[in-house]
Amino acid sequence: MTELIKQNQFYELFDEEIQEETEVTIYQGTEPTLTIEGKKKLGNFSGTPIRFEAQSLEKKSYFVYAFANRLKIIAVRKISLKGTFNTRDFGGYTGMNGRQVKWGTFFRSDALNNLTEEDVTILEKLGIKTVVDFRSEKEISQAPDILPAGIKYVNLSPNAPIAALASGNMHDDQSKIAKLVEIAEKNEGETYFAQRLDEMSEEMRKLVRESFSNKKYQAYLRLLLNPDNLPILHHCRGGKDRAGFAAILVLAVLGVSKEEIKLDYMQTKNNMEERNKKRMKEYEQFTNNETVLTYLSGLMQTKERYFEAAYDEIEKIAGSMDNYLKQVMDLSSEDINTIREYYLYE
Repeated sequence: MTELIKQNQFYELFDEEIQEETEVTIYQGTEPTLTIEGKKKLGNFSGTPIRFEAQSLEKKSYFVYAFANRLKIIAVRKISLKGTFNTRDFGGYTGMNGRQVKWGTFFRSDALNNLTEEDVTILEKLGIKTVVDFRSEKEISQAPDILPAGIKYVNLSPNAPIAALASGNMHDDQSKIAKLVEIAEKNEGETYFAQRLDEMSEEMRKLVRESFSNKKYQAYLRLLLNPDNLPILHHCRGGKDRAGFAAILVLAVLGVSKEEIKLDYMQTKNNMEERNKKRMKEYEQFTNNETVLTYLSGLMQTKERYFEAAYDEIEKIAGSMDNYLKQVMDLSSEDINTIREYYLYE
């Protein structure tokens, strides 16, 4: 597992393949290419983690580092936008035959309806060509995306009402919570919520198995067969469930291990921590009913069991992820190989 952490102009590079005494040469550039050509040499470094200083550039920085006669590339994963909390590049993971997933190619996010002009400029500099929105028509009408001119926009809502409920907004909180409180105050209220404590796991299973959902994710994956559609950014409202499942599928097609795919899924937990605290304070404006608040808090959380529920359902209906991609996502072996050749570094 590799990771790059930025603090002001300083960086820390974590790579389990690098030993304390390993000499590492680092190069900085603005193109996500696995080559030192066109990149500035920052120097030779050693230690774990590798600590280095880099230039502040107008565009996103990518760092190629050389050690033990090999090259690897890394970047800061999170894209800092004022109008989002969960936008990130999910390149860099180890795919088929040890080849890294290309950086600057796949991005995932929460909703893009609060982007500032500065945010839009950042997306323009990332070169994003396609935005896939997994939200429902109602969510979109209430909060349409703000996008750079010329971007291809595709709506592929998989019909996931619990996921939409989990990431709601102040616009519909009051009526939503009023209905939940009404249920909670009935005699059967305690039983109702007890049966729904793991509702998000079932929602993930539905994304895996339901025909309507399958068709939407099939359409998303088919976009990858045309490299002119990429770089691509996909999102839902919170960037956790509907967008999370899309990222699971992309990384699986590219041959990334389940363990690393889970790491990407769980990164949302860190990114959403402050946002979730804020949302709970907003909910508390409308009710102090602990049953309802506990239920809503559970929906917002990023939990390993939600991820495991998706994988369990995949194995239940197809036997393996590979079978699922072919039988349910309708990708041929040729399609999968094509996607890997496009989006894995040599």
